[in-house]
Amino acid sequence: MQLVSIQQEILPSIFETYQHYENEMINLLNQNEICFSVNNYNNEGQYLNTERPTRILINGIYERINEEWRSQYFDLIKTLAKQYPEQSDIILLNILVLIQPEIKEIIPKKYYIEIPLSLQQFIDKCKLLYPKGNIKGKKEQWILMNEKKGYECKELSSLINQYWKGCVIDIGSGKGYLMEELQKKGIECIGIEGKEEYIKAMKERNQKVAKIEKFEPKKEIKVASEYLSSDITSEAFMEIVQKLTSSKEFLMTCLHACGNLTPTLLRLSIHIPQIKMICAVGCCYHKLTEEIDNWKINPLEKKQFYVNEKQYGFPMSEFVKKSIHFHLAHSEISTFADPLKMSKDDFIKMMKQQSFKSVFEYIMYKTLGSQEDHPTGKTKNSNFKEYFETALMNIQKRTSFSYRDKTYNEKLMTFIQEYLNKKEQYLNVQNIFNQLTINGILIERAAFIILGALIAPVLESSIVVDRVLYLQQYCKEVSCQRVFDSSISPRCFALIAKK
Repeated sequence: MQLVSIQQEILPSIFETYQHYENEMINLLNQNEICFSVNNYNNEGQYLNTERPTRILINGIYERINEEWRSQYFDLIKTLAKQYPEQSDIILLNILVLIQPEIKEIIPKKYYIEIPLSLQQFIDKCKLLYPKGNIKGKKEQWILMNEKKGYECKELSSLINQYWKGCVIDIGSGKGYLMEELQKKGIECIGIEGKEEYIKAMKERNQKVAKIEKFEPKKEIKVASEYLSSDITSEAFMEIVQKLTSSKEFLMTCLHACGNLTPTLLRLSIHIPQIKMICAVGCCYHKLTEEIDNWKINPLEKKQFYVNEKQYGFPMSEFVKKSIHFHLAHSEISTFADPLKMSKDDFIKMMKQQSFKSVFEYIMYKTLGSQEDHPTGKTKNSNFKEYFETALMNIQKRTSFSYRDKTYNEKLMTFIQEYLNKKEQYLNVQNIFNQLTINGILIERAAFIILGALIAPVLESSIVVDRVLYLQQYCKEVSCQRVFDSSISPRCFALIAKK
């Protein structure tokens, strides 16, 4: 049975092969790395480190944006908004026109700024490379399971059921939601889960569901408590499996396996003869490790507790390894799960919150000469003064956090204590914020947010297609399709492979 028809593939119709598609995406990403990751390189082009996008006012980060885009668009928005402060809300909508062109209709001609040709070409190219397809899903009520998870498990189990009737290995099985749906379809399934508390919660939930629905499961779902690292051997993996089942052939699946776990499973699958099919949905692409990864020395970039130096999360395929000239590091893909379905209000809210963080880092830089990233935590504040105080108190609580400069913590804690004692007498942070922003939005940060939103679907698709190309090196058939409605479950691409 053919995996899927060409109509269901995410491959845009203008491309005949995934390799051609990936080549075009890599060319765009190579040329526009600044839109999704602010990386520093030495004169020889070797990667040094990554700047956090919230440090936009520090170290000339904003100036790295394409000069025409800056001077002929984003700077003009800022100038016009200052010239007509009473119309600044309308003028700021020019930023959103880049991703939601229909907004142009509500901007009076006097306040509309023409998009520079090179910027429009960038937008058009991004949209040309967006993965194909759209699914309309419907959430339902589930017993002891949220609507999103229930929807995901129903759809993925149905997809698996189309191609496989034998035993399924669910990696990162969590509380057993997917296995429950597979069992309802008469499919044998076993799970491997690294967290013992999830296995305990699964058993408790199964008992409650059985009591509510007044039925007894045909067979107890078997789960092994094992943490899979990227250097696990095929033999060690099969030892785990054989303790759970006598089956000899398997489909391996994962639902939103985080970061490096999905690449680890794909590598495992191709080297284990007993695994005949793969059906994987990845997640948390910003946690993927690369050869240049600096997360081990930067506490805010910590992604995994282990790393096998030969088993990076990205790239996987030989084709991408030879073609790539960009690095993920910290990318906007972590922020924009589904930017095309974000509303105008969602974007404005994000821009304001990110402006708070950016101005906070700027003040700390100007006041303490800080080149550190601060663990400000999640805050919900209506004005910057409240945000600043809450952020300082959050930092104060993070006593175990370690900064790169070992002398910085003492200086920081002294500043926090002095500020919280004196507040406005010490530093008028609200005034600084008002001077730097327009209606609470820092244009410089908003520029990066919107450019990141435009290119994020291309970046995600490139990562997924890299996995397609990797599997094509070893498997007879490989497919990639949308399995979820992205408005319900943004990480919606399923890799299906038959060996």
